[in-house]
Amino acid sequence: MTLKNRRTLKTARYFLILITILLLSGCGLNKAINESYLGHENILYSHIRKQIRKSDFRKSAKILSKLEVFYPSSVNYPNYLILKAYSHYCTREYVDTILTTIDYLHQFPHSKHSDYMRYLKAMSYYNQIADAKRDQSVTMEAKKEFSMLLELFPESEYSRDARSKLRLIVEILAKKEMDIGKFYLSLNKPLSSIIRFKNVVDYYQDTPSAPEALYMLAEIYYKLDIREEAQRYIKLLDHKYSESSWCKKSHEIYSINNK
Repeated sequence: MTLKNRRTLKTARYFLILITILLLSGCGLNKAINESYLGHENILYSHIRKQIRKSDFRKSAKILSKLEVFYPSSVNYPNYLILKAYSHYCTREYVDTILTTIDYLHQFPHSKHSDYMRYLKAMSYYNQIADAKRDQSVTMEAKKEFSMLLELFPESEYSRDARSKLRLIVEILAKKEMDIGKFYLSLNKPLSSIIRFKNVVDYYQDTPSAPEALYMLAEIYYKLDIREEAQRYIKLLDHKYSESSWCKKSHEIYSINNK
C-alpha cells in the first residue's frame, strides 16, 4: 500500500470516528432532553386541563398531540386521546375527532370510556349532515355509528340521545328518498321514482314520509293504468296510516279513477 493510500485510509477512519462520536453525543443529548421532558408530564397534563376549563381547545389539542407522541406508555395516555378528541370536537374539527376516536377504540376497545368515544364519533358525523346537500355518506355513517353505540352499549348514558338522533337521521334519509323520487317524476321517469318511494315504504315505514310515499305510489300506478297495484297501496294506507291526511287524499284519487 502506497503512502498516499495509507493517508487516505487514515483520513477516512478519522471521519468515521468523528461521525460516530457526533451521533452518540446527539443520542445522549436527545435522551437528556427526553428525560427532562418526561419529568414535566404531570405539569403539562395539569396545564392542559386548565386550558380546557378556559375553553382554549385549540391550544390543548396541540399540546395533547405532543404528549401523545412523547408518552405512549404513560398511564395517562388513554386520557390524552379522550381529551384530544373532545378538544377537536369543541372546535368543530370533526375529521380530527373521528380519527382520534378510531385510534382510541382500536387501542382500547373495552375501555369504560368506549361508549363516550363512540358517541363523539357518531356526533362528529351527525354535525356534518347539514353540510351534505347531495352526498348522504356522512348521514349514513352517523346512522351506522349511533346504531353501533346502541347495540354495544344499550344502557349507556348516551343511548337516549343516540336513539333520538337516530330517529332524526332516519327521517332525513326518508325525506331525501322522497325528494329524489319527486325529482324523477318531474323528469317524467315514473319507474325511477317508484324505486325511491318503495325504499321509503320498505326501509323507513315509521317516518312521516311513509304515508306520502304510499300515496305517491298509488297515484303513479293509476297514471300507468296498473289499477290493482294502485289499489294495493291505498289498502296499505288504510291499514297502517288511517288517520293520515294522505290516506284521505288517496280515497279521492281512488274515486276519480273508478268513476
